[in-house]
Amino acid sequence: MRVSSLLRPVIPKSLRSIAAADVARALLRTVPHSTGDQLLLSGEMQPASP
Repeated sequence: MRVSSLLRPVIPKSLRSIAAADVARALLRTVPHSTGDQLLLSGEMQPASP
C-alpha cells in the first residue's frame, strides 16, 4: 500500500494530485465561458469522490 493512500483522508483536496483527464474536463467546461484570467484550483477540478 502506498503512503499517499494512507494519508489521502487527511490531505486537503486542494493539495492532492489530480488526474490529467480531470484537468482536461475542467478546462473544457470552464474555458469556453470565461473571460480574462481565471484560477482553477485542484480541489475544484477533481470529481466529487472522497
